Amino acid sequence: MADYLELRLIRTDGGTQPRAQINQDTVDEYAADMGAGATFPPVVVFYDGSEYWLADGFHRVAAARKLGSVDIEADIRPGTRRDAVLYSVGANAVHGMRRTNEDKRRAVMTLLNDAEWARWSDREIARRCGVTQPFVGRVRGETSDNCYQIAPAPRLAQRNGTTYTVNTANIGQRQPVHQPLPVTATATEEPTEQETYDYDRRQAEDAQAAGFNVPLPPPPAQPIEARQDSEPAAAYITLAQWRTMTDAQRAAALKATGPAQMNKQKNSNIEWAQWSWNPVTGCRHNCSYCYARDIAARFYPQGFEPSFLPSRLSMPRNTPVPASAAQDIGYKNVFTCSMADLFGRWVPREWIEAVLQVVADNPQWNFLFLTKFPIRLAEFDFPANAWLGTTVDAQARVANAERAFSKVRGGVKWLSCEPLLEPLRFTSLDMFDWVVIGGASGSTQTPEFRPPRAWVESLEAQARRAGCKVYEKTNLLERIREYPGVETAAPVNVPDAFKMTYLQRDVLTPLAYMQEHP
Repeated sequence: MADYLELRLIRTDGGTQPRAQINQDTVDEYAADMGAGATFPPVVVFYDGSEYWLADGFHRVAAARKLGSVDIEADIRPGTRRDAVLYSVGANAVHGMRRTNEDKRRAVMTLLNDAEWARWSDREIARRCGVTQPFVGRVRGETSDNCYQIAPAPRLAQRNGTTYTVNTANIGQRQPVHQPLPVTATATEEPTEQETYDYDRRQAEDAQAAGFNVPLPPPPAQPIEARQDSEPAAAYITLAQWRTMTDAQRAAALKATGPAQMNKQKNSNIEWAQWSWNPVTGCRHNCSYCYARDIAARFYPQGFEPSFLPSRLSMPRNTPVPASAAQDIGYKNVFTCSMADLFGRWVPREWIEAVLQVVADNPQWNFLFLTKFPIRLAEFDFPANAWLGTTVDAQARVANAERAFSKVRGGVKWLSCEPLLEPLRFTSLDMFDWVVIGGASGSTQTPEFRPPRAWVESLEAQARRAGCKVYEKTNLLERIREYPGVETAAPVNVPDAFKMTYLQRDVLTPLAYMQEHP
């Protein structure tokens, strides 16, 4: 959450410093800018219930302390010191003072020196640290006589979304077909993308020669900066890459097409929409119960970094509406950006407008949007086949939802009360057409949870009085199964289990946004 935190509470001694050293000139420069009234992004800290561990913003904290400031704006996230360390190694990859090669080396060594993280593949460590895989391979090789004789412990590797174990001890028993990239006194810059691919392919070939069923890596996508404006866009464009592109490159990406079709849902998790379409992925809300973040960590090479996927813009046009849509509207409904918040304030307006143009061009489908930043919806005009929704999982979001949707222009307006973490009381639901209510499926950070029936019945009564249609998700209710003389299981402590401190950040964000964009 974005808040002000006393500097005296911030711990900087937990091994979370990602750089080789603090640059005093940068501290002095930041202090001068702060003293002149300049605004800096919040620092990132992880709070474990007793200590605040700094993960990003060491120069900003040092500058604020030099000025004699009492506090500093901070993005406070639930987590341990270890969470802060893992976040810190990639924190300055795309922002802040440019990292030196020694900074990158320190980040990689932080993971290699850890018993658990050292078992990760070079690719995974490279992704976490914001460096290339050969860079990790060289650093790992420098700490061992031979990168194929590191340790007998199994190494974990990922290929095409599949995790497998590579026994490096077996590989170390034979002479490798290819040696790792040489380490020389002049090898100070990171390898190119082509060098990364060549090295990665050689590693896979060596593993195959040793008897392991390891697929070869796909050829690298041509770097954005190397493409001609007339050439097709990359498979995905991260937010950081978008900011470096020329106007002509952006225009070409926004017009990209591809042959793929939308995804047909294979389970009942979002049965109200039988199709999903993700031309934009990634999110920065960092909600504890986020299923999309877990999926992205497993299958997306860019992780959950906000990204634009140009070739997916043509998916709705490529997908025929099934005949079953005539009897079940769910087969006509498309959950749009189910792996993102399209209206998060970090999303470029061009991405949103490109998606909305596709919506307007494909009236045969209903496109369902869902956001935790509803105030931004008022910035756009929507066609009639756009169903505009906002998530209200706790009472703290109610006022923002009501205020924002009084200004929204477009088709169907709906509420997603999933997961329902508190009993909700609305001033009015008259501006909504539909209320979807659900519990919480289990995630890597939060438990499975079904809200008490009293919460559900109260919300449904409010919806009925306002004339709203109601949709109960499959994960909502659980049968009551009680026995005399047997104690009922203690209820889940929802605020603790779901780390609900994130709500304060999300509730405050719209207020700040309104001040920035009056």
